[in-house]
Amino acid sequence: MVIRTVERSYRVIRTLEGSREITAFLCDSENGNPFLLIRPKGQALSRNMLRCFLEQRNKGNAGKPEDCFVREGVVWAAFAYGGGTPICEWLKEGRPYRLRAALGRELAEQIFTRNLPVYLQYEALHPSNLMVSKERGLCANFLFFEPEKFSKDLLPEVEKRFADCLSLLYAEELEDGKAEELSDFLRKLKSAEFTDGTGIYRAYRKVCGELTEEPYKEGEKKKGILPILWAKATEHGKHLFFFFYWLLVLLLWAGFVYACVTPQETPQERIRFQNIGELPIDGFDPVYVPAEETEEPIREEFILPAEETEEEPFLKELPETETIGPEMGGLGIGRERDG
Repeated sequence: MVIRTVERSYRVIRTLEGSREITAFLCDSENGNPFLLIRPKGQALSRNMLRCFLEQRNKGNAGKPEDCFVREGVVWAAFAYGGGTPICEWLKEGRPYRLRAALGRELAEQIFTRNLPVYLQYEALHPSNLMVSKERGLCANFLFFEPEKFSKDLLPEVEKRFADCLSLLYAEELEDGKAEELSDFLRKLKSAEFTDGTGIYRAYRKVCGELTEEPYKEGEKKKGILPILWAKATEHGKHLFFFFYWLLVLLLWAGFVYACVTPQETPQERIRFQNIGELPIDGFDPVYVPAEETEEPIREEFILPAEETEEEPFLKELPETETIGPEMGGLGIGRERDG
């Protein structure tokens, strides 16, 4: 299905699961960027969305929808969509402190520095709307799960959701009991002591300035050197793989070039043979270069003469015989003479 507006065309990829009061489509635009298209099912929600989004567009805030149009009698809103891994799943793999701290700062900037309506802040802090990817880092999406709260004052709820997100990011440090400044900040968030998003962002930046890696290195040492090395290898595994891969290719290529360029050593002298066994070689050139002499002398062959034996004559002399005449049948049978 393709949804066309005056400015863009959205090709629907699939439907996302959000609230029952809205229909959410994951779309692909003409330039290839993914979009989240929100369509309200009721007129009341449509009016609230229209009023809120028009204010955002008039202010020129960065948090405004990418597109807003009327279709089928209701207001549709298009938001840029960032894919990736949900933050809860991403944290299960045991991320180092440095990455988690950077993610917390990026989260605060996206929620509290873009003048988002409080309701959009509330929905963006939903765990299913926070995605982490290697290409874009942290992405806060705006899939509506509770649109019935669109026109309500949700700042206390925003503070509690932000506190829950930070508790997930700094779970290890909070368990060790070394993040006192962070614990105090989370307590203030859960008690709803702030009056606006700007105050929340400034307080969190102050906490980030006090949070350094030094207090948590001791905790990492308790884990042992092997887990630390494994975490580093996991973090930079892709870069190490490509490094060793191209190093191996370079070495193989260098060996191939060296083998092609370097000439093979050939003997300066060669042995010429006159015959093979008793068979003479045709076209033999009598001029030849003898092989190099070796220190080891060539052993002479000794032929042992065969032992002389007295051979008996093959045929002994036969005794004289006489021929019997025809009276014996003319057979000529010989008979030995009597002494």
